[in-house]
Amino acid sequence: MVTQGFPGDDFLEENPAFAFQAFRPTRGVNFQNTPGTSRNFFDFFENRQNEIEKLFVGQEGRKAAEGKPPAGSNVEFLRQFPWMEHFLSQSPKERGIRFRTPARWLIPR
Repeated sequence: MVTQGFPGDDFLEENPAFAFQAFRPTRGVNFQNTPGTSRNFFDFFENRQNEIEKLFVGQEGRKAAEGKPPAGSNVEFLRQFPWMEHFLSQSPKERGIRFRTPARWLIPR
């Protein structure tokens, strides 16, 4: 499949693992100055390739079921994916954020 766009798109389209690694949030690239980008944000997407691919396949499957043509490629989907919104839509536990219980100091009187 030849795509119209950037020269590497064909390679990335044929290799979804490379495409995911190329577009997922990494420290210092695109997300460096975005508020709320903690270590948890970057770690959250490290092993989420299957989940993100299922979102793309589901989106394309729904369009096919409605008789509509495919919207685009996996590369274009990843290029426009709302990473921060997806991260914030998860519960703190799903995001890997753990809240410590406050320490209680029992001081004898």
